[in-house]
Amino acid sequence: RSVDLVAHTMTINCTRWSRVGFSTVYYDAGQKILVRSDSAVTSISELQENRSQICAPAGSTNIDELANYPGLQVTAVDDITDCLVLFQQGKVEAITADDTVLAGFADQDPYAKVVGDAFTSEPYGIAANKDDVDLIRFVNGVLATARADGEWKATYERWLGEFGATPEPP
Repeated sequence: RSVDLVAHTMTINCTRWSRVGFSTVYYDAGQKILVRSDSAVTSISELQENRSQICAPAGSTNIDELANYPGLQVTAVDDITDCLVLFQQGKVEAITADDTVLAGFADQDPYAKVVGDAFTSEPYGIAANKDDVDLIRFVNGVLATARADGEWKATYERWLGEFGATPEPP
């Protein structure tokens, strides 16, 4: 079975560039943390200082970043939704992932909130076969149109507007 495009929360990085081709950046996400709504924690550094238990998906750029915070007790799981289950069971104090994913979790769970500034830059791109240059050009044309006609901003405001002012499209 083959796939023509992967439109997902996929960070563009050098390792992935060696395997796939990417569109231009369509969103610059950032890694944040999700904690309980009654938590006083406001940053990854506070979790580090408290030697807190934090969850992230194995193989993600998010879990790679946690190596920069010694002292955290890291739980790696197969899928980010497994982190939400552990969080709701009280087995981890926090989840780290891209702001887009955490916004969805906070929307689903009234006892959770996203806190702190982004501590990474996660430029998202649409992946395709690196040899299919025409398809990548087509996708880039669609993205350029969405930026120019206001569709990008309208989509951001609908789904991510609670993060604050709408940024300029990348």
